[in-house]
Amino acid sequence: MSKIRIAIVTDIHNGPNIANKQGTDALRLTEAFIKAANNYAPDFTLEMGDRISAVSPQEDRKNMSDIADAFQKLNGDIISINGNNDLCFLDNADNEKILGRPLKTFAMDKDGARFIFLNWKMDNYPSANMQIKQEELDWLECELGQSDAPTIIISHIPLYWPDRSLTNHGAIYNNIDDAREIVENNGNVVLCMCGHKHTNKHVTINGIPYITLQSLSQLHKDPARQQENGTYSFMEIDTDTGTIDFIIEGRYKARQHVCDDRLKIQP
Repeated sequence: MSKIRIAIVTDIHNGPNIANKQGTDALRLTEAFIKAANNYAPDFTLEMGDRISAVSPQEDRKNMSDIADAFQKLNGDIISINGNNDLCFLDNADNEKILGRPLKTFAMDKDGARFIFLNWKMDNYPSANMQIKQEELDWLECELGQSDAPTIIISHIPLYWPDRSLTNHGAIYNNIDDAREIVENNGNVVLCMCGHKHTNKHVTINGIPYITLQSLSQLHKDPARQQENGTYSFMEIDTDTGTIDFIIEGRYKARQHVCDDRLKIQP
């Protein structure tokens, strides 16, 4: 049996408290996640963006630096992608310098599975006119054509967003359907995973599961039920049985299963 184990955190939102994002607790919750991840001993840790809540260039640098310092205590490798808040007052180079690691779009092979990490530009954020660049779509199509391995795509912003009128949920790409068409036409993508929406949700569209994972610092949206959750996840990929398990920790503690025979790695 071959298993890939990944520790996942998203939408940390270090900074001020904004609506039901408890940013002032973000550092403490991050430290709790790091402790749990070190105990779990994953193959790698994945951080899916929105490390801060955008406020100003000066405050964002400090808040990002605090998160970077916290992650120095993490054992093993960490892969980060940018969220929209990370790129509001800071650019990609700023994020790379503060975190001390590259933030780029790339593919990685691991134990028979393939991972694609999308660090797409967000030039027009926070307007409602964000577009995936044509060269980024071309790269995705080309990269997906390079391998027949079962592929998992990781992004901050979901590739599936059913209601474009929900502008209060934050940034989305107007041409997100172009990316989904590329993904669905490829035939090797077994999962698309993201943060951004601040909810644990699993839908399957045209045979492809789309998973969104809850924010680390999010409180319940109902004011009468707002309790700290500190939600993060562990993902276990069994490439023999074709099963992906999400072990969700925090207030929304649960286990979600994503099964797909295409994930099986043939000897």
